[in-house]
Amino acid sequence: EKHVSSPIGALDSSMACFIRHPGQRHAGRPCYFSVLAIAASFAFLAGRTSTVFVVTAPQCTSRHFRSQEICGVEINTGPSGCPKVIRQSFAAVLAAAVSLGIWAVLPAAVSARDGTISPPTCVAIIDAATNCPARVPVDAARNAGNQLKHAEERLAAAEKEKGAPIKPGESQYGEPEMVQFWKDEMQRLDMNRKFLEGFRENLNNGSGEKSTNSKQSFRFVGRLAIEVADVDKETKFWCEAIGMQRYATLPDGGALVAFGPPGLQKGEEGAFFGIEIKPLQQSSSSGSSQSSQGRRLSFVQTTTPALIRISRVVSTGGKLIDGYGYYGIQSPGGVQVRAYVDDRRDPVEFVAFALPAARMEAESQYLKQLGLEPRGSYQLVSPQMQEWMPPLPEGNLLFAGGDPTQTVQVLLIPEPQESKPNLWESIQETLGRGPSLLINTDNSLDVQMLDAKEKATLPISDAQSPQLTIYGPAGAATAGVMEDKAVSSGESQVLFR
Repeated sequence: EKHVSSPIGALDSSMACFIRHPGQRHAGRPCYFSVLAIAASFAFLAGRTSTVFVVTAPQCTSRHFRSQEICGVEINTGPSGCPKVIRQSFAAVLAAAVSLGIWAVLPAAVSARDGTISPPTCVAIIDAATNCPARVPVDAARNAGNQLKHAEERLAAAEKEKGAPIKPGESQYGEPEMVQFWKDEMQRLDMNRKFLEGFRENLNNGSGEKSTNSKQSFRFVGRLAIEVADVDKETKFWCEAIGMQRYATLPDGGALVAFGPPGLQKGEEGAFFGIEIKPLQQSSSSGSSQSSQGRRLSFVQTTTPALIRISRVVSTGGKLIDGYGYYGIQSPGGVQVRAYVDDRRDPVEFVAFALPAARMEAESQYLKQLGLEPRGSYQLVSPQMQEWMPPLPEGNLLFAGGDPTQTVQVLLIPEPQESKPNLWESIQETLGRGPSLLINTDNSLDVQMLDAKEKATLPISDAQSPQLTIYGPAGAATAGVMEDKAVSSGESQVLFR
């Protein structure tokens, strides 16, 4: 064919991993296989046609058009009358240049998670209740050790049958990969056990690291409770789309989900942030996502060690809000979630609340009374993997009750104030930041104006009656805060409403 149409889908598919999906962190620019596939496609097509069409990355235009394949470039490999060798040589050079350009500018893509840090999750799984049951906190290390032993035995048997060592990727049954998985899991459990030893010492004995009055200082942001119209649907979203597991059925018929066992006192696994999904009460059905102080649940930010499938988000009742370089999604019950690829002991990073700017000082003092410590404005943990996340409004303030890399934090975000743009901002909003040169499919040049710099956004969740549970040592004083004494021994619970 003079103009190739069917191979374009292959080119687009090979680029899709870093055009349409956020990627996972790794040492260098990823998607090498896709870049090589594109280069190979160029070389192959050069011998069959004089024209190749390539869909370029969305960042050639503004964020507003990220979900659309706006820009394109048609690459002419030379007159069809040129000798095949000349055209293939030219295509190879051109493919190398295009591949390097793609490699340099596109977001990172897929690589394996660090199993020594991130817990096993069930992102994009089907029938999570059967295929991804809750992990047992007690004897977790012994179970992992037994699994490692069996995996090593299966690998040894496979190598004996083959008569040679088997490396990762060389067996259809994945024996080397399973051995490595359980080795990583043993290391992760040991890391989590050491964390829990210090955690339980702080919780039970009040031995904080820096404070002489540790019962005042140590806090653990433990749970977020929401009310939803359909508990099963909401539970399915968090388990099958986000990757959590169901750990308990609540007395009111609700469910408790988390990335790991949420218990605090037993086992080598524990202290994972939990989400209590409760049936919607009649008193809440009219809508109560805002507290009497104007505080509203903004979003929950998590990391994910594996790519979230948008198809599972949608099939479980969720919504895709944004999906370029990170995931902006909403649960069926209205909880907004921002996720990016990274490794954390507990993938949940923080819970964000929005409130009027005039209330920031009072709310900050309230969190200090709860025992949380201010940590300043939020700073990107992984600049590479969070590069495409929307900026947060200025003046946000992060609070933590322990090591922020190990436990969940609270983020207060002031609602942006409406202000009139200055002259330069008005010009940018009208004309854009500047021209961008495009090459159209007919080889003609075109100029498009880039939009003005993206403004900070503040998402608001529609979830009803959100409550944040914060744990502290038994007997810890909390000024003006409700304590629930009916919790298990050695724990007191405070509710931030």
